[in-house]
Amino acid sequence: MKTLQFPFSTLWDGAFQMPEALRKLFPEPPAPKPENESRQTGEKRRKRRNKVQVEVLAYPLRPKSSHIPLRGELKNLSKKGVCVEFLKDVEENHLFLLDFQLPEEQSVRLPGKVVWCRNRLSGFELLDADDAKKILKETPAV
Repeated sequence: MKTLQFPFSTLWDGAFQMPEALRKLFPEPPAPKPENESRQTGEKRRKRRNKVQVEVLAYPLRPKSSHIPLRGELKNLSKKGVCVEFLKDVEENHLFLLDFQLPEEQSVRLPGKVVWCRNRLSGFELLDADDAKKILKETPAV
């Protein structure tokens, strides 16, 4: 069985260095919320989410790789993760290459691991190239 090879290092330099095309989707940062306000609303997020509308092509890498992507819509993003809505649920801990189809920009491809999913929404942790390569090396393809 043929394993997919993607140029991770040229597309994602690390978890703290977001590609310029995605960085443009972030508006100016708002004034910080008072510490007690976030506790009252029950919000547990540590990073701010930004709502965007971008098509995402998700190419499965592990446990089974495929050249056929799942099509989804980016619902929000933070500096370390994204939420994507698909037509069907995907399973946690699966590894994907996420191809963001940005308007008026070259697409951006980032490796991501599913950390949660419910009601067709999937939360991905964006990985750096080294983490993605390690998972690919340690996890045999099916």
